[in-house]
Amino acid sequence: RLAEAEKLLRAALAADQKALPPGDWNIADAQSELGGCLLAQGKLAAAEPLLVGSFPTLSGKLGANDPVKVKRALQRLVELYRRRGNAPQRKHYQALLDKTTN
Repeated sequence: RLAEAEKLLRAALAADQKALPPGDWNIADAQSELGGCLLAQGKLAAAEPLLVGSFPTLSGKLGANDPVKVKRALQRLVELYRRRGNAPQRKHYQALLDKTTN
């Protein structure tokens, strides 16, 4: 089912990119969701640019208005870097995540 979800998420991202202006938070949200799907499939190299690239927009444009989306994006980044064995990056995003729960 993840492969089917990936296909749907790619289509949604393409539609958002066509319909919305660059930098729109909806595009970043679609990128983060697709990155999460790729992460769940173990496609870490493909997930990384989507997750890293979408986070500043989600954080900057949504921030306190939608802390759930921001928290989910951070959780994905923490998991990505845990799986990649990149402790400095994992700790960086974990510290940001900890701030969202305090």
